[in-house]
Amino acid sequence: MSVADAAPGGPACDPSRERPIVQVALDFVDLPRAIEVAREAAAGGADWIEAGTPLIKAEGLGAVRALKAEFPDKTIVADMKTMDAGRTEVEYAAKAGAGVVGVLGAASDGTIRECVEAARNYGCKLIVDMIAVADPVARAKRAQELGADYIGIHTAIDQQMRGENPFETLRAVADAVVIPVSAAGGINSETAAAAVDAGAGSLTVVTHEGPTGWNHVYELTWVWTATVAGLHLDLSGVPHGTWPSPIPRLGIALSLPTSVTGMTWFGSGPGEAYVDSRAAVRIGLWSATLAELQTPYVRPQENGRRADVRWAELTGELRVSFDEPAAVTLRPWTSQALAAAAHTVDLLPDDRVWLTLDVAQHALGTAACGPLPQDKYVLSARPFHMGVTFSRLS
Repeated sequence: MSVADAAPGGPACDPSRERPIVQVALDFVDLPRAIEVAREAAAGGADWIEAGTPLIKAEGLGAVRALKAEFPDKTIVADMKTMDAGRTEVEYAAKAGAGVVGVLGAASDGTIRECVEAARNYGCKLIVDMIAVADPVARAKRAQELGADYIGIHTAIDQQMRGENPFETLRAVADAVVIPVSAAGGINSETAAAAVDAGAGSLTVVTHEGPTGWNHVYELTWVWTATVAGLHLDLSGVPHGTWPSPIPRLGIALSLPTSVTGMTWFGSGPGEAYVDSRAAVRIGLWSATLAELQTPYVRPQENGRRADVRWAELTGELRVSFDEPAAVTLRPWTSQALAAAAHTVDLLPDDRVWLTLDVAQHALGTAACGPLPQDKYVLSARPFHMGVTFSRLS
């Protein structure tokens, strides 16, 4: 779950705040792995770290104690999903170090009231989870009356399999209460923007990317936050398993409408630049059409990367601003189509424009013609972090 104030006047959506609270859920059953991911999340700027229900069931409240010991300056959330004995469960979670404790909205008024009282007595906050609640709007209003600090809109896995998502409920609850509202379940990197539009100030998504049939994978934590400047993505990646060879790049790819016909950017230019081929560029403000951004090598290959980019504007559609300089590539075809082409005539624009944002990329050299790249330019699997803000141009 990710805490997000959906009420217009609430603290997490206050324009004077730099950004809302960012929370990362650790829904693991192995504590060492959970702590490893939590370290990456904390390094990436997460404010709250959640001991998910699977972790608490597998490791007990010792998981909360371990997280608090590891991250004494972070708020630890215990997703207890309390249904009964609320006073006792909140007390023990708070004593273990939890700053926020979760109770189910389906619990009785008496249980929620006891949870509220225990939270006040032991110095923590209470979030009421609306998972499987028949009328979440009415229940959220009642939870607010009972003294809850937060409301959680949670779509269960069974509901997700039926194609349901929390957005409509999130919007309705956000309009009905004044306390902060969070969203969880049914949210991924493709639907995060819709969730933010529905009222969530911040959303966290965990995905796994890797080749099918192999034992190595990247675990990616995507934290989407609505800010005054736009939609901010805080992306952290941690490799798992043994990676047998270097990797091409670390970053993300997005598709844009064909109305994007060029780019203005502040960074290295005017031409392409790579880690082992950049002597002809300098930092400045540059503009180029989509065609000018491509380098038409006789044999189609990787090209067009603009390095050290602080920000880029894509002809009247989108502005991309980086927390730290990154690389931008804009193409009228996908990287897969580029790799498959034998001649430039094989490259045909499709019905989208493709934007690639990279924090790291492997060297150009492959020894196909010339030496292998120097060791310092080889990109091996490693943890990485990217911060980028997307904003619509007026």
